[in-house]
Amino acid sequence: MFRELNQTKENFYEKFATSKYVGFDLYNTLNQFHKLAFSKLVFKSLNKYLIKNKNYPTEIETETFVPHYCVKGLFVDVPNGNLIKINSSKQVTNALHGDKVLGFSDLQRIYGKKRNIHDVTIKENETPRSIRTAREIGIGSCFNRLIHLKEKKSVRLGTPAQIFEDLREASNYNFIELGEDSYFPEFSSNLDQYLQNNSKSLKMLFSYLNKSDKKVFLLTNSPPNVSEKTLTHLLGQDWKQYFDLILTNAQKPYFYCKETKTSFYHPFEEKKVNLGDNQRFKYGNAYELMDFLQVDSCEKVVFFGDNPIGDIRQSKINCNWSTVAVVSELAPEKTEMGDGYALFGKDRKRLWGKYLYCGDKLSYWGKMIQNYSDFQVPSIECFTEELFSRLRFY
Repeated sequence: MFRELNQTKENFYEKFATSKYVGFDLYNTLNQFHKLAFSKLVFKSLNKYLIKNKNYPTEIETETFVPHYCVKGLFVDVPNGNLIKINSSKQVTNALHGDKVLGFSDLQRIYGKKRNIHDVTIKENETPRSIRTAREIGIGSCFNRLIHLKEKKSVRLGTPAQIFEDLREASNYNFIELGEDSYFPEFSSNLDQYLQNNSKSLKMLFSYLNKSDKKVFLLTNSPPNVSEKTLTHLLGQDWKQYFDLILTNAQKPYFYCKETKTSFYHPFEEKKVNLGDNQRFKYGNAYELMDFLQVDSCEKVVFFGDNPIGDIRQSKINCNWSTVAVVSELAPEKTEMGDGYALFGKDRKRLWGKYLYCGDKLSYWGKMIQNYSDFQVPSIECFTEELFSRLRFY
């Protein structure tokens, strides 16, 4: 468990009570996926794109999604074709190449005696790609199975770098362009199959925030139509009433960087607009947002998110917001993975261990969450339950 790294609950809930502005990420924060079902959907959609648009052999459709092979917290080492786990000292502790689990001697041969990711086998412009979300689990799984097929020599495929570049193109088609063959039509038609139902606790929390006269904003990288579909499902047709500002396609972590300051645009048009002209926007930057909200102290902004970089680290470094990391792995062990992942729990632990740790050391992501989050919760539901228990007590 990660509890010892939290602020005391009393200190945090005091800070939350005095905050004037509360922001939320969407995916894996306000909503939680049925991870197994959603990752399978992504896996299938990517393969479909590769066959149709990149001339990959139809045999790749026979590869099945293996849940414990690719999990949250890993990295894709593209040049070597490996899935890897890294500890807080940036050492590779575990690796998988196709179906082969790499031993200690393999790790030293590939990554050097100290197994450090900055060794010559991975160049500066080829840093490992992180796996932090259900979407990225699907991408990492697809990469792993294609490497497996390549090693079997059952199909002719390009280099690992070419495979990954094709997957990036497939990912853009699925999640940015939202093409007709993307994951989105199936996802939006069967939301109950892919999203957990936490509507009751969300409505309780937002009603409290609105009555407490706090300014509430949504800050998500998701496109406006995806956000609308998801929030309508979770909060109802009148979901917009719960937010003062709705910011989509935010391009976090660049949203927080002064060097890449981006203007705010109309959510459905490529047209610049001013904050205050509307409730909904896309793109934008944190500095104009804080000016518009008239934030006189950055510490009065509390932001909830799951992404250690895009939601937690950069909002803390660049804006000094109070950050709450939503870390589902903090839930009791018996429900840690859920959604069928429990079937593979022993395999997952034997292969990768826990998300926040590498043996006795913090993992790369565990250390980042420790350093940059003010508080951690397993879910918004858990936070709401604790908040309301305190309100009843006082």
